[in-house]
Amino acid sequence: MQNGVNDSRVSRKRRPAPPTEITGLRAKRPLTAKAKAELIRLITISAPGDSLPSYSELAAKLGCSIAPVKDAAQQLHSEGRLSLQRGRPPKVLLSPSFSRSARLFENAHYSRPFDLSFRRLHPDEALVGVEMGLPPDAVCLVCGRVRFLNNKPASLQVAYINPNFFSDPKSFFLEHDVINGSLAEVYSCLGFRPLEISAVLKPGIPDQRERSLLELEPADTVAVLRKRQRTIVERDGGAEVLEILIATYTQDIDYMVNRLPNWKYLEEKL
Repeated sequence: MQNGVNDSRVSRKRRPAPPTEITGLRAKRPLTAKAKAELIRLITISAPGDSLPSYSELAAKLGCSIAPVKDAAQQLHSEGRLSLQRGRPPKVLLSPSFSRSARLFENAHYSRPFDLSFRRLHPDEALVGVEMGLPPDAVCLVCGRVRFLNNKPASLQVAYINPNFFSDPKSFFLEHDVINGSLAEVYSCLGFRPLEISAVLKPGIPDQRERSLLELEPADTVAVLRKRQRTIVERDGGAEVLEILIATYTQDIDYMVNRLPNWKYLEEKL
């Protein structure tokens, strides 16, 4: 019996070890890197809002399974470069997402809304309606949020969204998570194709509203950075303004924000 036990141990030692989970991960990493490189190549030659090939098409082209392609797409999704929806091919984002860019740099982030409404524009907002081509008494989608980084107010953003792009604008805030999500990703998922994204950045002294929402001290004379961005997209063969974004950024995050992909993109457009 002793000999039998010894023989059994010897035979088990000679038997080739089955592939472990770690071995499988190591084998998949080069394929994921290869898939990511191909996706990045496709992003660079595509316009924002464009759909990329399906996972199965990319896998067939690269000669691999779908798993590495999905892993690579998920990485680019986390970096704010792709929009992913179940059952649909990846889409190139309209512009990189502030939220996903912040997550990439491991910054805790969340939003607090202060104006989510479908309303008439105030007199001091009349210029927004003019730029969108809306009549004076028209209503507009208004998305006002304070964005937080590392539990500190980092930006005050008011997005004016053209209601003419939606069959039922009243349900916009019910159908889309604009509190935690990105408007840029919403637009990409809806298939809007931008023709122009222009932005102007200017430093300034915060006013009373900015001080209150960004929780700045009354005596604080620190400068803030203001941005006015206009997004023009294709619609019915023509070009219309989809969104006008007016934002204020605190000096506390100026160092970090200028290194986020979103701001690199905007700086190139100035």
